[in-house]
Amino acid sequence: MGEVFTVTCAPGRGASADVRQIGPGWLSLVLSMDPGRVVIDAPPVNGGGLILARFCLDIAQVATRVATELDKGQGGVRP
Repeated sequence: MGEVFTVTCAPGRGASADVRQIGPGWLSLVLSMDPGRVVIDAPPVNGGGLILARFCLDIAQVATRVATELDKGQGGVRP
């Protein structure tokens, strides 16, 4: 599947991530950017939940790497 679009944004001080439950076993990843919001839904295909689950795991790994790199020498974003 090719690239359809690119979204570039920066988190505000009140930015957060959350989960939205659409129905039983049907979840979305919600990125509240402060201002603005990005909602990532499972694709409406057979196995869409697994596709989103794999994508979320990938995001978690990459986000951890980014946070670790940005945190170096900054006094710590982690307790």
